[in-house]
Amino acid sequence: MLTALLHLCVNQDDDEDGTTIVTFDGAVLEVFSDFPDARVRLHVAQLNNFDVKSEHGKSQLVADPDEDVFPLDVDDNAVVAVMELAEAVQKAIAAYHSQ
Repeated sequence: MLTALLHLCVNQDDDEDGTTIVTFDGAVLEVFSDFPDARVRLHVAQLNNFDVKSEHGKSQLVADPDEDVFPLDVDDNAVVAVMELAEAVQKAIAAYHSQ
């Protein structure tokens, strides 16, 4: 199971920060958060894309469909781990859709 610890700023206008944990067991992606609205479970069958996008010096984890929790801001120190997680999810999506 791959796990990545992410930092999530819930509201850019608010100083309230929370911790988000993203796990992937090879078939199911789970997002756990301090915030109830930012918790989700998705099977690879429900995903078309899952990737890390970088823009303006910030990295974000994005998914399609984009559920309410995405995009997730990624701390600089977590980018490598999150990229590995995204690669594993992308491979599982491709394998599922090629069946």
